[in-house]
Amino acid sequence: MEIRDIKSNLSILTVLNYYSLKPNKNSMVKCPFHDDKDTSLKVYPNTNT
Repeated sequence: MEIRDIKSNLSILTVLNYYSLKPNKNSMVKCPFHDDKDTSLKVYPNTNT
């Protein structure tokens, strides 16, 4: 399965939920790629990005 297949079959919110990441009211999460103390990753559910 390629990334485009994953993106077409899963919403970004489903993926975040799988990794126990819940966006706040501003659609922000703590970045899972580095030690993040504050939210810095913006999620766009409308565009699935």
